Amino acid sequence: MSENIEELFRKIKYPSIDYPEKVAKIIHFPTIAYFQPKYDGSNVAIWVPPGENHLNVSSRNKAIADHYLANATLEALGMYTNLQKLKEKLKKDKLVLFCEMYGSKNTPAGYHKEHTKPIDIVCFDVFSYKDMMFLDPETATAMLLEMDIPFVEGKKLSVIDLNKMLEYATALSKYEGCVIKIYDAKKKYGYPKGMIAMKWKPQELVFEEGELPFSEICGVVAKALQEGAVSPSMKPKQLFRILRNLINQEAQKHGLRPPKSKNIIYRAWTIVRTRVITPEDIEKIIKNWYY
Repeated sequence: MSENIEELFRKIKYPSIDYPEKVAKIIHFPTIAYFQPKYDGSNVAIWVPPGENHLNVSSRNKAIADHYLANATLEALGMYTNLQKLKEKLKKDKLVLFCEMYGSKNTPAGYHKEHTKPIDIVCFDVFSYKDMMFLDPETATAMLLEMDIPFVEGKKLSVIDLNKMLEYATALSKYEGCVIKIYDAKKKYGYPKGMIAMKWKPQELVFEEGELPFSEICGVVAKALQEGAVSPSMKPKQLFRILRNLINQEAQKHGLRPPKSKNIIYRAWTIVRTRVITPEDIEKIIKNWYY
């Protein structure tokens, strides 16, 4: 993989998702916002890097996802659409599909453990790396419908203040909660990719006020496991030291405290280990997907 692909990935990777209370200090009300249910799985990006001729799957922080995650993602996507035609479309229009790969075998916090499929996929945003901007939801939805790709259906609402935003988010929450997005954000607020994303989890499990929520802790553990930062073969002391450092970083990013109890991290590790997809969960490996 060339250095250019790595550099481009850093530019196109999905922006950080923050909390509404923080973003509300920046945006101007009233505003138009989109509310989407938040799925509990793995954030993946599907695109064709410049000069390449294959579908590439990126994870949240890696330009090329681990082999099992990439294969599972394309396996799920192939249930709905023709991968060859999708590759041609993404390559021609220089588009990136941001999706959630989830299912009964890939649900870090357990929200989809009763899902009928071990792996499934849904697209929640489309990004143009030609224009370096997110497509507006109407344009993105029309394109995804044309390609028979499942998409996260959301509500477009006018919001007068933070309280109303949280009221809508609570009402429209599903699974892990709700993601709130404002798309016309480049000119108004200087967001380079033209979109602000916020997350809201009204049923959040917090062990102590001001601590990082448990689902966020599970998310950190899942990402560490999927990206190879930790593995079940590690000695427990080393494993939990790495996880605690990563959780501390995540808590600091959101202005929250990490959990005091090591048992909370152990509980998150136990849940994630039994629910995150592994190579053995993939019954059918996609062959020749480097078209």
